[in-house]
Order: sequence, then C-alpha cells, then structure tokens
Amino acid sequence: MKVVKVILVLLPAAGLFLWAVVHTKQSLPESSGPLPHECYIWQRVWDEELQNSIGQAESTFEGFTVLAAEIDVRPDRQAQQIMPVDYSFLSSLSIPVGIAIRINPYSGPFDQTDPSTQSICHVIRTVLETCADAGFEPVEIQLDYDCAESKLPGYCSWVKYFKEIFPEYPITITALPSWINNRQFKKLIHSSDSYILQVHSLERPDSIADEVVLCDPKNTLKWIQKAERFDVPYRVALPTYGYLVAYDEQGKFLGLSAEGPMPGWPENTQIKTVLSDAKKISSMIQDVRAVSPKHLTGIIWFRLPVSSDQLNWQWHTLQRVIQEQPLTEKMEAVIDWPQPNLAEVYLVNSGDIDVSVPVTVSVDFVAGDCLAADGLTGYTVHEGKQEGTMLLSPDRVGPGWRIRAQEKVKVAWCRFNKDTEVKANVRIE
Repeated sequence: MKVVKVILVLLPAAGLFLWAVVHTKQSLPESSGPLPHECYIWQRVWDEELQNSIGQAESTFEGFTVLAAEIDVRPDRQAQQIMPVDYSFLSSLSIPVGIAIRINPYSGPFDQTDPSTQSICHVIRTVLETCADAGFEPVEIQLDYDCAESKLPGYCSWVKYFKEIFPEYPITITALPSWINNRQFKKLIHSSDSYILQVHSLERPDSIADEVVLCDPKNTLKWIQKAERFDVPYRVALPTYGYLVAYDEQGKFLGLSAEGPMPGWPENTQIKTVLSDAKKISSMIQDVRAVSPKHLTGIIWFRLPVSSDQLNWQWHTLQRVIQEQPLTEKMEAVIDWPQPNLAEVYLVNSGDIDVSVPVTVSVDFVAGDCLAADGLTGYTVHEGKQEGTMLLSPDRVGPGWRIRAQEKVKVAWCRFNKDTEVKANVRIE
C-alpha cells in the first residue's frame, strides 16, 4: 500500500548532538531515566502567537529545530521558499536550535556539479547568511528529504558532498523505517553526523471503514530494535498532529489535509478526523524505556503546539506526556447565569486529551417554562418528549470538530420565565 507521508523530521539539540558525534564509534551507555525531548517548529508564519508558544515551551525542551527553507529541484518544477524565520528571536533562547532544509521528492541525478545539487547549496548558504546577519548560530543543518529507496546511494553522495561544503555544521538526516532493511541504510547513516528515525506516517486507506493510524506502537518498537543493530546514535520523531481524511459518497479515499485552508473537496465529501493518540504514544514511551535501547538519545516531537493549530495536541497534553504523567479524560456540561433567568450551557473538557467523538447534552429544568433557546458552535436544540427536558446535539459541527483539552465551549443558551434550577449532563457516543 502506498504510504502518504507528512512532514517528517526534527533536529537534535547542540549538547545532545555533540554527545552523539563523539560516541558514534564507541560503546554507548544504556539509557536510564526520562529521555531528552526536543521539538520541531514547522510553522511558516512567525507572529506573536508562535513566539509565545516557543517561550512557553522553552524550559521543557532540550532544543528546537526550525523549518528554514523548502526547495523543489526537479527540472520542470524548480522552486524555493525561504521561510521568514525570526532568527533574532531564536538567538535569545537559552536552548540550542537547528535549521531544517526540506527537499521535495526528487529522483536524481545527484552529481556534485548538477544544477539540483548546486541549487540546494545555494539555499543553504542563503539561510546561513540570514542567520549570521541576525546574530544567530544554528547548531546543525538537517536535510529533510523523502528519498526513494532505490535512490539511497545518490542521497548518500549528496550527504557526503554537503558535509564537505559546510564542514563547520553537523549534517543530520531523517530516516524512514522502510530504509532500515535496505543494504544502503548503514552506509547512509554513517555518511551523516546523526540521524532521526521518523516513525509517523499515514498509509493511504482504501475506504472509510479502514482504520487510520499515524503511529503504531508495535511497529515503532520493532523499528527501534532494528535501529539498535547499527550501533549509531539516533533519535525518534513522534507525532502530535492530525489529519482530515476525505472520502467520496461511496466511501473511497479522496485526499487529506493537515494544515491550512480546507481543500476544495466535493459537496458530499465525507470527512474523518484522525489524530495522534496521546494515550497510546505515552504508553509506548514507557515501553521503549523498558527495553533500554542504548543508542536512542532522545525524542523529537512534531510539532510545536500553538493555540490556533486545530489539528495538533494542546500544549497541556504534550507537557503531560513529556512529564510522563497519567492522561485523564473528563468531559462535563456546566451552566452559567450571565443574567437573571438566562442560562448558558458550556461543554468543559477538564481532561488532558482532546475529545472529537460526538457529545450530546441533556438540559433538565425543574420549574418554569423555557421561553427561547438556541444552539451555538454547531449545536442544535431539540425539544425532549418529557416536559422540562431539552437535548443538545452536534448536528452542524464541521469537519475536524472537537473539544480540546482544558477548553470551555458555549453550545447553547436558554431563557426562562422565572428562576429555576437547571442541570446539564453529557453523553459521549
């Protein structure tokens, strides 16, 4: 089955990286205690919201990696985008930061003199000059390239050449689990200074009935065990993000969306929300620690949560996972009274993970009449069969709807003719 992959990778922190370089050819100690955590900053808009998120997360992580540029070197599609990264802001951080160069799919050639190779070098130089102008020194350069297995020898040539051209910066690559069984894999990871095992991807579903999983714990453990055989330090990239997966009226796969505006799918498109399972990933981290992989030097999270990112964990969730704290699920309905006889109904997710399954609310009142009521945020008010009961259901919520961890959402209001006691209860289907 074809694998549809999203953004891949993340880079290590300076101290952690230097440790890996020094010990690449030596026997490494077994890991003990919590694993170091880093985070990938993939956002392409640098605004106050992003800076606040970085500042909030800085004390939790060992380092960041920022998307610096994306380039397409195919002869018929040559394009490059230098991201508007605020390197002056990054230089003020107390933890090291690396830069990532995203290279879109490319089948070769990989010769040093080929325009594609020189184009990548030009982009890297441009980024490094911008960094220097801002007084920022990246701790490494990461190549984020989804290389076809048949082209791994060419990718290896690229890595060796880039190390020669930029000897003052460690070159890190991302590696797909499917590469591990390729005989070129060992040569590739030895040609770089470090590598990151990216264990999250999405297999294209055939139909809407197929289960869609972004990170399989069992497979991840198997890949880690295989990675251990190469005696090379590595990090594992884990997902915090999600997808909207689209299907046609017959339930056949149409496409997916991870960020940005909603694609122009047909009117009758069926859409499922697929999110990284925080509970399973948290449990998997414990399983990884239990087997004590001695070459695993840290975890890199993709991607940094910001409040406007609707297909990503909340910062609260990621922080709980990193701190290896239990994740609770708790959804409740509460009533607020902003004015006499005016009740506002809220859904409150006081748990640690998002809730994206349908949540129905029953509203019961013991006296008086409800003069008017209306649903909000995609909710509809239905009159119950029994007097004094109303039902609120999410009939008009859009794709990707969910109640996020620690979020309070108003879903209805009700106006009564006199003082009355109102109770609200939730039912998760």
